[in-house]
Amino acid sequence: MSDINNISSLSNPYKVINEFYEKSRDNLTNGVIVQHFRELLADNDVYSSIPLIESITDCDLHQGKLVRLRCMIQDVFEPQLYNVEYKIKNNQTNEIRYELAKYKDYTNIRENEEFILDYFNSNHQQQQCMDRNVLYCIPIPCQNKWVSKRNDSTTNSNNQVNKKKRPIEDDQQEDDDINNNNNNNNSEIIDNNNNNKKIKQNEKELKKNNNNFGKEIDFEKLYNYPVPANKEDKRVPFIVKVYDDYEIPQPGSDIPISVLKVSELVEFVGIVPQFVPDDHSSNAEKERNMMNMLGLLSFDSDQQTFPESLVPLFHCITFKLLNPYENGNHEFPFNSTTSTTTTPATQTEQQQKLDSIKSIRQELVDYILNYINDPLFAEYFIFYIISKVYSYNSGICLGNFSLNIDINCKDKEKQKQFKDIPKIIERILENVVCRSYRFEANIDNLNDFNIIPTKNYDENRIVSGLLQLAKNTHLIIDETTISEGKLESQALKGLAAIRNVSMLQKIEYDFIYHPIEFQTDIQIIDVSVGKPLVDCFSKVKINPTATTNINGTTTIDMDQNQSLFTRLQKYVNILQNTVFQPSDSQVTDHIQNDFVSSRQKDPNLSQEIFHYWLTLSRLMSLSFGENKISIARWESMKALENSRTSLL
Repeated sequence: MSDINNISSLSNPYKVINEFYEKSRDNLTNGVIVQHFRELLADNDVYSSIPLIESITDCDLHQGKLVRLRCMIQDVFEPQLYNVEYKIKNNQTNEIRYELAKYKDYTNIRENEEFILDYFNSNHQQQQCMDRNVLYCIPIPCQNKWVSKRNDSTTNSNNQVNKKKRPIEDDQQEDDDINNNNNNNNSEIIDNNNNNKKIKQNEKELKKNNNNFGKEIDFEKLYNYPVPANKEDKRVPFIVKVYDDYEIPQPGSDIPISVLKVSELVEFVGIVPQFVPDDHSSNAEKERNMMNMLGLLSFDSDQQTFPESLVPLFHCITFKLLNPYENGNHEFPFNSTTSTTTTPATQTEQQQKLDSIKSIRQELVDYILNYINDPLFAEYFIFYIISKVYSYNSGICLGNFSLNIDINCKDKEKQKQFKDIPKIIERILENVVCRSYRFEANIDNLNDFNIIPTKNYDENRIVSGLLQLAKNTHLIIDETTISEGKLESQALKGLAAIRNVSMLQKIEYDFIYHPIEFQTDIQIIDVSVGKPLVDCFSKVKINPTATTNINGTTTIDMDQNQSLFTRLQKYVNILQNTVFQPSDSQVTDHIQNDFVSSRQKDPNLSQEIFHYWLTLSRLMSLSFGENKISIARWESMKALENSRTSLL
């Protein structure tokens, strides 16, 4: 593919799309547009140069250009019918022209033009209805600052690259080419100068609308986030339209559209519409009515109550699912299946890697001990951090390791100090994992906070709740602020839902007439004073002799010791994506014999305990960079368990 085509595809994808449309009008479902862009994105340099948009400002900077959108699907609306192409007639000359309706919502028609609606005329086989999926996508919830900063750095870098990529003469030449193409093919309505004027006019209107809507709209309710957004966060949700091309077999690894489910992390590549109909023109009302008839604006009425300046539209050309266990670095192309393939490491290289992981593990232990000087807690906390569900089997999730921290002790002054532990855990996680959130489980929050996602049939949308989070989100349940009071039915249902996530990693969305179950992997750590409200897979009691320091015994922050945090983040990322291997037969026999012996000594030991020991020994091995359980690690796990249970 030539560099000129690459530049056009990135800076003016509509031009390239229209060219393919003119060549393929006889077969509008051949997927050639998607295939072109997928081949383009297979080049890592090209893919990395595409700007990542998150805010209204980003949309303004990159209107009509190829951009990326990284988000979580919060809701999936009903499929939207649209006419693949529409027919426009010039009433003065009787000239007929056609436009592709994909990847756009509006088109400005001239005063002397009108839409021709002849769907049922068999002589016009070009006009056909298809559907597109409409998704409500929100910024990835609970994303920690170090991930956001890296995204901001990537976005700013791409903006600079795009500004410097071509000289002014090339830009002018492309503009001339676009204008010539528009005049020859009648595929665009207005020239670039008029278009820019209309954009500016619409920007003024949208700013005015923003001021008006800001007085009337509850933005938290409008944006529908599972947890309250930071006031400094400029990221906004998007309405994403995904077209029908993914139903067509594509070369390589095709992704069926059915994978686009709620709470999935996705990176879309597509276009933010360049302009909206000009409300100042006398033709505006007729145009809107006609577009509605064509099915191009067939949103529910509730979705039309706010301007695009609050929730922008995004037309997806292609997309990829994101691995929730990656540490936020998704800068790889669409054909990245070979990018993770490496040549077999030599024994020396393997040993060096193992030594490096052990060294970083000790750094993580030391970092935790800076805040909570309890070595036993540090060990189990590391297991919790690197845990993930690796299999769902017959209702059992394998790999789950929810953790309860009991801070109850007889020394009331010490217990008062221990109440800082949830905030300390929050601080540690903010620097090590990519997503975390602390929920204060007091009476008011439990009674009033939306915990379970619920379908609102009046508004035809899912009202988000605390548990509508992406996989690999660390959720801290802080019970230290709870006091006496009455828990309402909503609170009891919410606690039951949290328990299901904690133990079974499943969440039932409340669809009023019936629940819908979703598998998840939200790592829950519950801090309680005594018996917790939320059952967990494991429980650690803080040693009464331990000391805590909410600021750390040494001053450590992101700016002063960035290299340490980078190592810790990579450590977690590597271990969560390590493929664990079955143990050797000798180890398997040893484990089985040990469990039989343990049951003979204590008949009350259940299969659940055996499952717990296997999970714990697996996590212990993994934390040292080992991808299978050894006899030594099994025995170390048993010794660690004896220390834990002796404090309970």
